[in-house]
Amino acid sequence: MKKTIKIIFLLLVGFIIFSYVGIIFLFATLDWYRSNYSRWETVAYGESMYPTIKNEQPFQLDTFINPEIGDIISFSCFNKCIEGETASNGEKILTKRVLDRDENCFWVEGDNKDNSYDSREFGWICKNEDIRINGTVTAIGDTILKPTSTFSDCLMDVIKHAF
Repeated sequence: MKKTIKIIFLLLVGFIIFSYVGIIFLFATLDWYRSNYSRWETVAYGESMYPTIKNEQPFQLDTFINPEIGDIISFSCFNKCIEGETASNGEKILTKRVLDRDENCFWVEGDNKDNSYDSREFGWICKNEDIRINGTVTAIGDTILKPTSTFSDCLMDVIKHAF
């Protein structure tokens, strides 16, 4: 009887230690993932978002923030867009403000209405059809527009993409 209790106790202690180490590993992995893959800085090219974002002005993106109406997003356009900064893989990268949206589609326009290639030219853009959202703009230069994603946002996103 004492031997059985001792074995159960050791199994319980082992389970608690294993769980603790697993949780620490999960937090460390998510923190690393979030710091390396969810937030990044890029530079604007062109005048389509002037005066909000000026040509060659740096801005920060967060990939975990789901774009809402009024947010500025950076997106890669594969077939529909003919203008935009061209990446090494041939995709066009544009930065525009979301003016309307439904579940997976966005109507985007530049703030500089006289000098912007946007949805007025190419129509609605839809995820998984022709675009990939690179991120929602959280800061322009030193001006913070939105807080960056939280741990729970990252955890939910990792879970969503894992299953």
